[in-house]
Amino acid sequence: MAASLIPYISCFDKGFDSGLTQSYQIAIQLALDGFSFLIHDASANRIIALESYRLDAEKEDSNLLQALTLTLQAKGWDLNRFSSAQFIIENPQNTLVPTSLYDKSEAAMLFAFNHMLPPDAQVHSDTIENAGCINLYPLSNTIYNGLSRLGNRNHIQHQTSILIRNCMAKTKSDIAEVHVHVREREFNIIIAKKGLLLFSNNFQFNTKDDFAYFLLLAMQQQGLSGQHTTVNFSGMILEGSDIIELCKRYIKNIRFVQPEAHSTASEVLQKIPFHYYYLAFQSLTCAL
Repeated sequence: MAASLIPYISCFDKGFDSGLTQSYQIAIQLALDGFSFLIHDASANRIIALESYRLDAEKEDSNLLQALTLTLQAKGWDLNRFSSAQFIIENPQNTLVPTSLYDKSEAAMLFAFNHMLPPDAQVHSDTIENAGCINLYPLSNTIYNGLSRLGNRNHIQHQTSILIRNCMAKTKSDIAEVHVHVREREFNIIIAKKGLLLFSNNFQFNTKDDFAYFLLLAMQQQGLSGQHTTVNFSGMILEGSDIIELCKRYIKNIRFVQPEAHSTASEVLQKIPFHYYYLAFQSLTCAL
């Protein structure tokens, strides 16, 4: 068995019906250490399900794909029967290229400015219109072909593309928008101001001090003061964690992202902080 098929988070609205998936949208986050589902009922405009799994075995693309496929089969879910299916690739490797300089035939070379292309992988791209750039990232042939077999209408995008797109949508004034998205031992920082993308990077960390150092350094490089800048957090981090308590010493305004006023979630999801599944939710918002 590639992974335990027992989720560590499982919340389903009592009205969830596998026979009504044609009115549901599904977002699936994929990383080598696990995957998550988020399901939105378009007819009721509500988030009605969240489920997350961790891989128990060696972190390989084949194990991830096997675990995902077995889980979908066990649930009897055919992704072609959902109104839309969004796949989010959680991978720290990506390269941003200004749209005006992008040449599709040179995608692999452009990506290689920052990263080595892994064996058996191809370069994929997302267009981020409101930032004027193309996001290049690797996707193994194993994953790409496997996702194609799971559904013929699946849409794939990188986590950074979603974060930048939503950060840019919020920045129209002189006030900088700083967004930090956290996963286990790594986080993304996006900084935008006056409709311009100023900074985007991924950092790996081992301690809370590493985390605070990288965050404050990125802010300092953009001339941002912790006393006058709000930092927005999302991802798998607790509001009372040691990391947040340390950051509060240097950053006066720390905020955890909240859903838009018109967005609703099932009562069974109320015990799960919204910022945990913010990324998946935003991928569905783009598809609405």
